[in-house]
Amino acid sequence: KPDPIFFGGDKNEENTLFMGIELETDEGDSSKIEGIKEFAVNIGKFGYGMFWGKEDGSLSSNGVEFVSHPATLEYHKNVEDWKILLNKIQEVGLKSNDCESCGIHIHMNRNYLTTEQINKLDALVNLYSRVFRRFARRNSRDYAIYNPNKHEHNLGRNNNHDSRYSCLNFHNEHTVEWRIFKGNTKYESIMALFELIKGTCDFVKQEEITLPFIYGDKDVCKRAFKKFIEEQNF
Repeated sequence: KPDPIFFGGDKNEENTLFMGIELETDEGDSSKIEGIKEFAVNIGKFGYGMFWGKEDGSLSSNGVEFVSHPATLEYHKNVEDWKILLNKIQEVGLKSNDCESCGIHIHMNRNYLTTEQINKLDALVNLYSRVFRRFARRNSRDYAIYNPNKHEHNLGRNNNHDSRYSCLNFHNEHTVEWRIFKGNTKYESIMALFELIKGTCDFVKQEEITLPFIYGDKDVCKRAFKKFIEEQNF
């Protein structure tokens, strides 16, 4: 695992959201697995890649988990590296959307949100799990556990206090991990996930979006969330 390179901004800047992805793929041609790992590392015009490939315990020997360095939303959306990688993944026959075992995990830097805002994020994703399941296109009960009855005193930590297999994983010191998404190798779909995370985080950063508001009238909160996301022009 390489040391992280922060693309699109200074990691020490306040109020900058960085996101890094773990994209699981499987059922590829075994003769091409090592080659695509090398290919992924060498994408990029600066002499080092934005991605690397590795093995993962949930995948077969014909699978690869592609991991990216952290980057801002705008960098992810404007760098050509993404299209190059995804075209190559499809070219060698690796699958993600069609594999039950494959998902997408996205890490975001914790310091983009205050402790209070992290608690609001946790409440929103868990209490409105039906909404986020539609976005995620996945009903995972084992690897991304929702708790729609989560109480305020448990916010900002994992549902059973020791499992990282929650919809939002808080076990990492510097990141919050979104574990809810179904695997995908379509460029537009992956960019939409980055947009969703940015939009959701910015929604809970608003002062008027309080915990009582999130725990209150769910129809009102859902309408406010939908309106806010639409206004971002994602």
